Amino acid sequence: MLAQFQVVLQGVANGSLYGVLAVGLQLILGSTGKVHLGMGQLAVVTALASVELSQRYGLYLLPYALGGALFLGLISVLAHPPAFWKLLSHGHAERSILLITLGGAMSLEGLTQWIWPLPLTALPVSGEIFSQAEFIPFSKTKAMAFLASLGISAFLWGILRWSRRGKALRAWNMGAEDLRLVGIDPTGLGQWVTSMGLATVGVGGVLLGATQVVTVQDGLGWTIKALCLAVLGRGLSPLRTTGLGWAMGGGEALVSYWLGSQWHPLLAPGLLFLVLASRNRRLE
Repeated sequence: MLAQFQVVLQGVANGSLYGVLAVGLQLILGSTGKVHLGMGQLAVVTALASVELSQRYGLYLLPYALGGALFLGLISVLAHPPAFWKLLSHGHAERSILLITLGGAMSLEGLTQWIWPLPLTALPVSGEIFSQAEFIPFSKTKAMAFLASLGISAFLWGILRWSRRGKALRAWNMGAEDLRLVGIDPTGLGQWVTSMGLATVGVGGVLLGATQVVTVQDGLGWTIKALCLAVLGRGLSPLRTTGLGWAMGGGEALVSYWLGSQWHPLLAPGLLFLVLASRNRRLE
């Protein structure tokens, strides 16, 4: 029983990462209805960069997390100007952003492969909370990832509930004239929410590098897991999405424990397929 408990605990720690990345994706998907397929690759790049820094200067989670958030937030401002969102408010917007973000993710993967061809991790080998031989080790870094996921989701929940822009996001329909009537520009709001989403992904990327072995090819897998949770979370619900991330992580851990580690990667795609299929039935 104790071994199973620690397996679930490990899974919940991994699920904390899923939750952080999913909340970042959900900010964009839940408010604008657009899917950003570059989230996973951006998290992987941030993870690899933070591991590189930690190997040179030591692991400092808080400065690296803030730096990752600021860096991706700045990149978002430059890569998603208001004109970009104005363009997407007309025509085949959903198809356009899918192609743009997917193409950007593939290009970024190729560049990252050239810089970091080998897997990297900053996961510490000491400082374990559980260190007995018969137990599964649980590092303090993973405990911090769990707390960070809870803190980030609570912070974003407060922004969505009480800030002026947060309230606008909850009621946003892309290009809605009602937003302009209350003095909010939808295109500027799109730039702001994308920056917030990518900043959240930046924090998740640093935590990813500190708790996982990361390879360049992991980006699409992380995007699928985040997308699954963002869809399951329904709308803009950071706390619910984080809880679902914990549940998915625990579920993957139990699947690996009972059936073998080769099966747990199938959980997220399977859930996503079931969710999309059920939504299609409802629309019919």
